[in-house]
Amino acid sequence: NALSEWLQVEVHREGKRHTMAFERGAMSQEMRSQPDSSKTGTSVTFLPDPKVFTETEFKFEILQARLRELAYLNSGLRIRLIDELHSKECEFCFEEGLREFCAHIAGGAEWLHKEAILIRDADEPAGISCQVVLLFTDSYSENILCFANNIHNIHGGTHMSALKASVSRVAGNYAKKNNLIKGNTNITGDDWREGLTAIVSVKLRDPKFEA
Repeated sequence: NALSEWLQVEVHREGKRHTMAFERGAMSQEMRSQPDSSKTGTSVTFLPDPKVFTETEFKFEILQARLRELAYLNSGLRIRLIDELHSKECEFCFEEGLREFCAHIAGGAEWLHKEAILIRDADEPAGISCQVVLLFTDSYSENILCFANNIHNIHGGTHMSALKASVSRVAGNYAKKNNLIKGNTNITGDDWREGLTAIVSVKLRDPKFEA
């Protein structure tokens, strides 16, 4: 809204149609409500402000990549992108969500087990949910992505640190218990995570982001 020359919002809800408009962040039309059919949904139409942006043309490929990512992160959500100017469109919907995302970023590496491991849990009173997908491949590098409220945390965070520590601890304990480590061999966390492709996605009420 603040970055748009103008913005219009239309909401169909509970048998009514509500409309409101803004110009450069300031309200230009107060909310108006009128009786409507049983249709539901929200439409937001806006024009990027050339006083803010030197370039206001949308890049289809950038939007396509981000919307694909959102569809992966929200299983069953269907997202459709239409570029009427250049006659392009695409649609994304992934029932297996993070599992399919994990397979996608693993690329052509050979899997070491039949399907990606999915772990999920939630603390409803605290408003926190978490999903983790693990896939071990024959690759030599680790590839871990983490998200908080669908936002990609490029520099990691508490959730990524916890995932790395957990994988290393569980694998190390299992190896020791079953006498799989011979002699004075020292296996580090990086060794256990070699070839690991993983995604951790948390959703919480009050995330703390640090630059």
